[in-house]
Amino acid sequence: MSEVAIIKPEYDALYPWTSAFTHGNWAAVRNTCFDLCINPLHRLHRRVRSDSATLGDVVLDASELVDKILQIVEDVYPGLTMRVAEPKAAEAARGA
Repeated sequence: MSEVAIIKPEYDALYPWTSAFTHGNWAAVRNTCFDLCINPLHRLHRRVRSDSATLGDVVLDASELVDKILQIVEDVYPGLTMRVAEPKAAEAARGA
C-alpha cells in the first residue's frame, strides 16, 4: 500500500520503530527500560534503569506524515487544503 501511495521511504523510515514500540518488542523494551551495566566483569549485561528513558520528539515527523496523507486525500478529493504544519515552519524546525 505504501508503494501505491508513493510514500514507501516514509513507511520504511517510520513504521519499524513505531511498530516495535507498539508491540513491545524486546529491542524497544530494552531501549527504554534497561541500561548497560558498566562493570567489566558483568559482560555488559542489562540492568533495570533507575529513571525513565527520554525518547526523541516525534511531533515534526508525525506532522509531516499527516500532511502527506492529507495531500493524498486531496489528490482524490480536490479542495482539501487543510494541513497540520506550515511548510516554512517545518523547515525552520529542522534547521533548513
